[in-house]
Amino acid sequence: GDGVTDDTAAIQAAIDSSEQNGKVVYFPPGVFSVSTLSVTNGIRGISCDGIIKGQGSAAVATIVIGSTGSGISNGIFKLRMDQSAGDLVAVKAHDIVGCTFDQCQIYGFVNSATTNHYAFWCIGPCLRNMFTNNHITLYDTPTQRGFGIAIYGPEGASPYGGFFTGSLVQSAAPANENIIANNTIIDGSYAVSLQYAEQCIVDGNYCRNQNHRSIYIAVAAVRNVVSNNQFVDFLSSAVLLGYNAWKNTVSGNLCYKSSGFGGEAAININTGSSYNLISDNTIKNNTIGPGYAGRNTAAIEVAQIDGPNTTQIIRTIITSNDVISADNISYNLWFYADTDGRFFGTNITNNNFNFGNSEASYNAIGATTW
Repeated sequence: GDGVTDDTAAIQAAIDSSEQNGKVVYFPPGVFSVSTLSVTNGIRGISCDGIIKGQGSAAVATIVIGSTGSGISNGIFKLRMDQSAGDLVAVKAHDIVGCTFDQCQIYGFVNSATTNHYAFWCIGPCLRNMFTNNHITLYDTPTQRGFGIAIYGPEGASPYGGFFTGSLVQSAAPANENIIANNTIIDGSYAVSLQYAEQCIVDGNYCRNQNHRSIYIAVAAVRNVVSNNQFVDFLSSAVLLGYNAWKNTVSGNLCYKSSGFGGEAAININTGSSYNLISDNTIKNNTIGPGYAGRNTAAIEVAQIDGPNTTQIIRTIITSNDVISADNISYNLWFYADTDGRFFGTNITNNNFNFGNSEASYNAIGATTW
């Protein structure tokens, strides 16, 4: 625990013993230098008063939990991790069930211009896990390719949730019923990303300074709830529902920007995402500058990318939103379709839009979309 000695072998031996005997591995105060630690089923958890510091040599992640088809269950993890030596993934977990990651502190990421870095990267049919009260600091400049909490269920029969085939294709074994609550996630590109994930809850988180989207619910993500979060100084979007994200609820969030830089929309619904409820959000004090080339900037955007597919956006409800900013976004509402007849049953009611912004644009090219 002196921050210099390679403690990998001794700590791995402790982990192996705890897996055989159902124990918790405890890190006392100190800095424990490791390459990669492997955790398999049987362990009760890891608890840190000390700091786990990667050596920058991990092929997969500083801590690898489970493997494809062989996850772990009911582990409780309280981690303190320093990634400043250069490992791009702090924790990579496979097929975990009923695990809790609480009061973890993960920080120190070194940026890569070409490869994403992750605090938590969970893959496979991860079920009923909880990520609560964690503090994650990702890389801030220049490209910020980091993810705070990424949960990706197994892919479905069609990539992008079936968007390019014109129909929803869900995963046969999605990541299901996970809770991401009361976390603080700073910097990076995405705070939370759910793909092929269903019936998950993202609630009460504080996300600041993501250079792309704070919350990304996409790729056949179905019946998830994004509620009561604070999104501050996001760049592209606070929340994006994309690639056949169906039947999700985005409610009661505060979307706030204190500095001016280009983006798309505070809340963005696109690429075939249908049957979603967008309600009771506050899109506040936005100073969103000009959007990307070829796009406009809005408080709420409902959009369809160019392409020959037949996917539509169906029965989206936009209600009780409060757009406070004036004179610094192009539209309170922005609707775009590359071809006619893409939007059906969109319901917009009881919103408080600011008179300093243009009320709405119904498309980008003059085609009828209603």
